[in-house]
Amino acid sequence: TVVLGVYVLNLQGRRWRNPLHIISQDKANCYTMISLVQVALAGVLDKIAIEASGALYYSFASTLGAVVVLYATSRYFRVHEPEAVRRNFGQLSVAGTLFGCTYGTYSLALHSGPLAYVAAVRNSAILFGAIIGFVYLKERLTKAKAVGLGLIVAGTLVLGLN
Repeated sequence: TVVLGVYVLNLQGRRWRNPLHIISQDKANCYTMISLVQVALAGVLDKIAIEASGALYYSFASTLGAVVVLYATSRYFRVHEPEAVRRNFGQLSVAGTLFGCTYGTYSLALHSGPLAYVAAVRNSAILFGAIIGFVYLKERLTKAKAVGLGLIVAGTLVLGLN
């Protein structure tokens, strides 16, 4: 239901008639859907690995793995902007620290709770991101977006109740 909600959030006008257009023609939506599938699969693997190795150790190892993947991705796409990194180092440090803390608490939650509940709460971040977009970034709340948000809330509640 969460994936369907994200999908509906991005429907506009005639796209109802060509539902694959959202994924096939818009890279941001395509990557978002791929990310949602990866998060779902990773949640299961995270739960297994955390049970085997411990939450904090796994969080640390995963963060190091993320650094390696980001480095490899930047090399592959030939991104080399040391000046931008220097100029934004403070903001990047805060964002990285928040990401590390977020993943650490997620790992602790997975270690101590059921996957379905933890995944439901984690996926509610999509809802909060949309709300921030409407309130802070002044994005328009269309009927399709309202339906999409409703589906996300419903999916999160159903997963959390089981």
